[in-house]
Amino acid sequence: MKTTYLLTPNFPPDICGIGDYSDYLHRNLEENNFDNQIITFSDNKSSDNKINCIKIADKKSIKAWLNCLKPVQEVNAIIIQYEPYSFSKIGIPLYLIYIFGILKFKGYKVSIMFHEVATRLYIANPKKIAVSFLQLSIAYFLTAISSVRTTSTRFNAKQLIPFKFNLLPISSNFTRKTVQTSNSNQLVIGCFANRVDGFFAEVIDKILEKSTGVVYLIGKQNKANNPVWEKHNFYQNKRLFLTGTLSAQEIQQVFDQLTIFAHMEKIDLKGRGGASLKNGTLAAALNWGLPVVTSKGDMTDETFLQHQHNIFFVNNPFSADDWADSIIKLSANVTLSNTISQNAARFYKEVLSWETITKKYISLYNPVKM
Repeated sequence: MKTTYLLTPNFPPDICGIGDYSDYLHRNLEENNFDNQIITFSDNKSSDNKINCIKIADKKSIKAWLNCLKPVQEVNAIIIQYEPYSFSKIGIPLYLIYIFGILKFKGYKVSIMFHEVATRLYIANPKKIAVSFLQLSIAYFLTAISSVRTTSTRFNAKQLIPFKFNLLPISSNFTRKTVQTSNSNQLVIGCFANRVDGFFAEVIDKILEKSTGVVYLIGKQNKANNPVWEKHNFYQNKRLFLTGTLSAQEIQQVFDQLTIFAHMEKIDLKGRGGASLKNGTLAAALNWGLPVVTSKGDMTDETFLQHQHNIFFVNNPFSADDWADSIIKLSANVTLSNTISQNAARFYKEVLSWETITKKYISLYNPVKM
């Protein structure tokens, strides 16, 4: 069986988003008898012979990449998991063209998986026009020579027309092991702590002001938020629970208590951003069948995320009152809340579950299509 390599810019034990996703994907592929190996950038060598580490200083070296790879005839495909900032702070870096091109020249089948927006044109901002066009040009080039074209959102596919993409959205890194029904009538709201900035701190204030519910801020507490959280008295509020960093099992225990989830996804004044299928946080909430309140922007594919069907969009994402009112009204509307909950769970199983995602990867890459 030929080997398929998954290139991920980071990987556990590093705490990261795309690395955790790649870890789950790697394990699910292996469980389905798909010969898969990881290539990642790390100065710490792994004891697992399936995980190949390129030193961070050598990530631009084709020699370092080739040292990780089996001969061409033994390789099915190399999949580059692309998301911004892990590779470059200004978008798709030029060295990827060089690496990509050399690997293709040597006969390897290489693909790039777009998990994040790296192709958006900022034509309204003169300072970003040149960088945006450069990013888009690189994206077109890498897409054109990819063996398989994949993305986690249709937005990226639209940015790179006329190429046809296969949609492989982000699944949840937290698995619901049991189906529990809460007997509590209390409103219990969850959101991830790393998304709570000054504006969303105001949203939380409004929720606590207008309801008798409690709020869980889930996950790592970013030190950058301390002044904001102190200003809003988060550390002393008895109706606000700061969980800190949690294990997967502890996160599951928190999710089992929630009755609604606030997916605090920002959009800017031009409508850029919003909830999308590239987000594992959203996938986790849908995995639990939680009614999700979130914002809609140009990243939102309404073919999948449908208002008052499997998700609930706020009317005004720039209004803290509207966020709080939407959460409270949805929780009070038992019929609508149950409908969204049931449809969310069904949507996760059919579109976002690891079983579905794994089957799609295998169908695309075994054997790889030209």
